[in-house]
Amino acid sequence: MNNKKRILSLLLALLMMCTSFSAFSTAAYAANKTKYYDQKVQYNSQSASCNFDSKHYVEYRRDKNKIYVYNSLGGKVKKKISTSNKFVMRLVIKGKYIYFSDYDGGIYRVGIDGKGMKKILNGGYDFIIAKDKIIYGVIDYKSKKVNIYSTNMSGKSKKKIGTTGSWSKFFTYGDNLYFISGKKLCVYNLKKNKKKTYSADKSLASYTLVSMQGKTLYFAKETGFDDAVKSSFYKMDVSKRKVKKIIGTKKMVYGNTALVYKDAVYELSGNCYGNFVKITDKKKKQYGNALYEACSQAFYKDTVIASKVDRNENILGYKKVVKVD
Repeated sequence: MNNKKRILSLLLALLMMCTSFSAFSTAAYAANKTKYYDQKVQYNSQSASCNFDSKHYVEYRRDKNKIYVYNSLGGKVKKKISTSNKFVMRLVIKGKYIYFSDYDGGIYRVGIDGKGMKKILNGGYDFIIAKDKIIYGVIDYKSKKVNIYSTNMSGKSKKKIGTTGSWSKFFTYGDNLYFISGKKLCVYNLKKNKKKTYSADKSLASYTLVSMQGKTLYFAKETGFDDAVKSSFYKMDVSKRKVKKIIGTKKMVYGNTALVYKDAVYELSGNCYGNFVKITDKKKKQYGNALYEACSQAFYKDTVIASKVDRNENILGYKKVVKVD
């Protein structure tokens, strides 16, 4: 009888261990999946020309001059929003609103239902949404620098944060905003409104910040002029601040518009418009013969997407280009 109890106890213990391991594995997988999903949403909302959440997918159609709201990429159109002849440059979903900037640097807010269109800021061609703040850059053409400001979600309580290069972007991770300031990395805490600068193991003066996934920053470095422009790419962990080359010098017209994810670059082969290519340190692969627009690369779940254009430079909507892990 005691032997039977021992065997039953052992079987029960093994069952509990298997169940616990299975639950742990499922939780670990879900956490990892969420991590990468969040990183891609982070990139979209802070760098690209489109965005999505769990219920919506939004893109701008220049040929129709409207913002299209879908239930998913390639899914049913839920709403078409007129932009009143405004040339849309960036757009981001935040809660029940769509925020977008136009060619003249105005930043607007409109409900996902198409109601309540309102201009809330001037001068913000590039902007991101971080926490409950709008972070935007204003170009100073005299100094060829970009002054970075923050406001609340209504475009009020303006505060200057710092200055970065004319092509360099700015990104957030946690409570911190990251950007290049001169030769150093600048870290601005959005909650405490405090700024610190840190030296990397190399001067960052000749680098352009192009992307951020998690706590890893990605930089581009350009050399040459016009059709002879070449770019190389680097990454840096914000806690270690050691710059590491991931892709050697490649001929690229606009390396500073690249989407960099892990150790690969997704970019166009032409100037402003071109074929879509994936570049690693060892090879360059082209995807199809369709034309896409520069500055349009983004993520949709596990896929890199870009805006397809016709020969008259009309944006025909975002298309899936290549799957990433």
